[in-house]
Amino acid sequence: MAPIGVQAIYHNDKELGSAEIAASLGIPYIHSTAATSSIEEVAAANGSVHRWFQLYWPKDNELTKSLLSRAKQNGYEVLVVTLDTWTLAWRPSDLDNG
Repeated sequence: MAPIGVQAIYHNDKELGSAEIAASLGIPYIHSTAATSSIEEVAAANGSVHRWFQLYWPKDNELTKSLLSRAKQNGYEVLVVTLDTWTLAWRPSDLDNG
């Protein structure tokens, strides 16, 4: 399942619902750095199915190390590095919610 960040904008289950569905279908789930659910929460919701972690590379090396360490500790098997977006865009829902 492709990485989609900030799923809390669209549903109360956030990324957890998507991770659970991916697990029920037996397909890999890709967790976005921009997720509103934590690495640990998604790992718990996804069970033993394959998990990948998509990294929007932070400017802070310690933050990068922390994200990658947490992903590894929680069973994420593949790293997907995203290079297309340096800054996140303002969505209408971001503006509406301040």
